[in-house]
Amino acid sequence: MLQAAAYLPIVLFSILGGAVADRSRRSSIIAGSDFLRALFLSFCALALKTFDGIPPLAIIIPVVFLNGTMQAFFSPSVISFILDFQHVSGNIGKHPHRTGRKPDLLSLRTGSGHLASLIGQTIGAGVYTAIGIIPMLFLNAAAFFMSAVSELFLTDSRGKVEAKKRKRTFASLVGELLSVQSQGAPVLMYLASQAAGAAVLVNLPFFLGERLHFPANYLGYAMASLLGGSILTGFLLGFLKKIPATRSVSKSAAAAAVCLIGAGFLPGGHTFLRPELIFPLFFITGGAMGWIHIVTVHAVHRLGNRETAASRQGFLEAAATAVLPVSYLLSGLIFEQLPLNTPWIIRTAGIVMLLLSGISMVRRANA
Repeated sequence: MLQAAAYLPIVLFSILGGAVADRSRRSSIIAGSDFLRALFLSFCALALKTFDGIPPLAIIIPVVFLNGTMQAFFSPSVISFILDFQHVSGNIGKHPHRTGRKPDLLSLRTGSGHLASLIGQTIGAGVYTAIGIIPMLFLNAAAFFMSAVSELFLTDSRGKVEAKKRKRTFASLVGELLSVQSQGAPVLMYLASQAAGAAVLVNLPFFLGERLHFPANYLGYAMASLLGGSILTGFLLGFLKKIPATRSVSKSAAAAAVCLIGAGFLPGGHTFLRPELIFPLFFITGGAMGWIHIVTVHAVHRLGNRETAASRQGFLEAAATAVLPVSYLLSGLIFEQLPLNTPWIIRTAGIVMLLLSGISMVRRANA
C-alpha cells in the first residue's frame, strides 16, 4: 500500500506536472511543491500526535500519496530548469555532446541526489530509533521548508512565460516521445532497463540468501553497490564535462547485461571469492543503468521542441514509474513458479538487456 501510494501519483500526475512547468514559472513550482511537502509532513506529525486511536497507516499513506503528487510536479520542473539553464548559460557548447568548461549539472544533480538519498536513509534509521517518528517528521518538514525558501531565489532562464494556447493531448505527447526516439533518444531502452532493474530487485533477496547463502546483511551491501555505481556515474559524467552520445547507451546496456548474466551464473553454495565478484558486478550494473538514465533525459530534452520539454520529461517519468509495478508483479508471479534459489530471474534480465543492446547496435549500423 505504501509503494502504491508513492508510485501512483507519479504515474497519474507527472504529465500534468510537466505541462504546468512548460506554461508557468518553474522556480515557483519547485519552491511551492517543497512548501506543500513541509506542510503535509507537519500535519502528519500533528495528526499522529493528536489522534492516538487511529491506525498510523491511515494517516501516513495519504501523506505519502500527497508527497508523491508534489514530486510529480517538482521533478519535470527541476530537470527542464537545469537543462534550459545549461543551454542559455552556454554550458552545453557548440557540440551537442559537450558541456564547455562547466560541469554537467544534470549528472551532478543525479549523483548527489542518489548520494543524499543513501545518506538520508542511513541517518533516518538512526534518528527514528533515537527520537521516534513524530519528531523525525517535523525535522523532515523543516528541511523541506528551508529548501523551499532557498528555491524562491532561483531565476528561470526563460524569463517571463506566456501561457500557450495550443492544446496538448496524450496522443501528441506520445508522438513527441516517438519522434525523439526516432532521432536517437533511447527512450525504449531506458524503459526496458527500468523493468529489468525491478525484476532484479524482486529476486535479489532470494538470490543472495537461497542461492549464494549470504547472510541477510549482504542484501544491504548489494543495494549499496547498485546505488553506488549510479552515484559514481553521475559525478563522473558531471566532472568530465561531457554529455555521452546516445550511441553509448547500447554499450552501457551490454555492460549491464554481461554483469547480470555473470552474476546469475555464479555457482551456488559456499564458493571462494563470490562476495568479491558479486558486488563489483552489481556496482558496474548500477553505473550502466545510471548512464542510460542520464543520456536518455538529456536526449529527450535536446531533440524535441523546447516549449514542451517539461511535458516530455513528465511523460518519461510517468512511463518509467508505471513500468516498475508491472515488472514487480510479472517477475513476482513468474518467480513464485520457480525454486527459491533460482538464478533465472537475474539471468533473464541480463539476456533481455543484451538482446536490446544488440538490436540497437544493428539499427545504428544500418541507419
